[in-house]
Amino acid sequence: MPPNFKVALIGDQGLGRGSRAVLRMIKEEGADMVLHSGDFDYYDDPDRWDEMISEILGDDFPYFASIGNHDVIAWDGYQKKLQDRLARISGAVCTGDLGVNSFCTYRGLFFLLSGVGTIDSGRASYIKEALASEEAREATWRICSWHKNQRLMQVGGKGNSVGWEPYDECRKAGAIIATGHEHSYSRTHLMDSFENQSIASKSNVLHIDGGRSFAFVSGLAGFDVRGQDDSLASKPWWAAVHTSAQGADFGALFCVLNHDGVENRGYCYFKDLNGVIADAFGVIVGPADEIPEASSFVPPRSPNREVEYDYTIELPDDWEQRSEGSYNSPSPRRVHLEITSRRFPFGRDIDQYVQQVKDNLRDDWWFPVSLLEITSVDKEITDEQTTIHIRYRVQESSDYCVLDVIDIVLVSRIVPGDPQVFRIRAWLCEGNLALRGQLRDDVLNSFKV
Repeated sequence: MPPNFKVALIGDQGLGRGSRAVLRMIKEEGADMVLHSGDFDYYDDPDRWDEMISEILGDDFPYFASIGNHDVIAWDGYQKKLQDRLARISGAVCTGDLGVNSFCTYRGLFFLLSGVGTIDSGRASYIKEALASEEAREATWRICSWHKNQRLMQVGGKGNSVGWEPYDECRKAGAIIATGHEHSYSRTHLMDSFENQSIASKSNVLHIDGGRSFAFVSGLAGFDVRGQDDSLASKPWWAAVHTSAQGADFGALFCVLNHDGVENRGYCYFKDLNGVIADAFGVIVGPADEIPEASSFVPPRSPNREVEYDYTIELPDDWEQRSEGSYNSPSPRRVHLEITSRRFPFGRDIDQYVQQVKDNLRDDWWFPVSLLEITSVDKEITDEQTTIHIRYRVQESSDYCVLDVIDIVLVSRIVPGDPQVFRIRAWLCEGNLALRGQLRDDVLNSFKV
């Protein structure tokens, strides 16, 4: 493996400008390869997905991926694109059913690409066999990549899909576990049992040896940013959590292996499009006489935002809360409401942000939409902060649901900190607009920051 070999680890991508921005950041960070843990473009369009990657990274860039649940319908097409790319990557060798039951070696890195939890037949037994292979045993660095999770190995609304056997087989083999599915970032401490959530160490230099390893979710490659289940995010095995509750933006986890030519030493950092380093930690693999201090080779995390905001909203008593910030009115003719909050996207000037909404150039919307109308744009400036309210209506396609959207951008004028965006989205589908419109408007108008 060459010194300072850099791997970008992502999941849950999309085709929007945020997705492209993450790929550009990967290029700017000097990544040597991408490992994508499922959910590609969400449109079952292998051609557009591959064209986006090739346009930004190149058609022979080392890009490897495992299947996600949103890739199943068009999997034959996606797999063909991955096979064609593999043929153009000098030195890459993959064995098995690519992206489903396969393992690869590239520049000294061993990585497993599994469909476990997504399309399950025989996946768990294959993982054990692959990790016992000569290729795995000879590699210093090993990564297991799949898409889905166990509920306790993510901080959002996902359930038990994978089972504990794959997690603990990879742990026992000294492999890092890379997943996606939940649209946020989270990373465990060093674990000696995933099934029992047993923490081996809380050091910020993780020593992978003797059946100890860690797992992470990197699901912020461009589709959307979700909130967290506080009861899960507060569990003691989490070393880092980065969701909309922390103002997360799209980003990627980068791992630098064979750091400065020390074969078993590396470090990783999660960086988002605002330049925020939400997590940074060292990794030592295999026997080590001593573990260096993290400060000697791990970049520092970014400081927390200095200013925080909260909100209130008035909902009827019979509405159901599905997860944090997500609500449904009773059936029939349901209204769905979703509230997200994050740092101001991409560091743009606020007036430019407003103009881009008006011009239907939504850099931070995660799929193509048709802008139907701008309802209002209001700016309020006080001694303490600037507040902008943008209200508009979008439609995902001509035969799909109508969304009424409010973006509220807040910038403190007295306390340093990143601007914050609250987005409140209310879905109404065909037949509901006239019947439920007033209820939706009342709820939206009750939102206060």
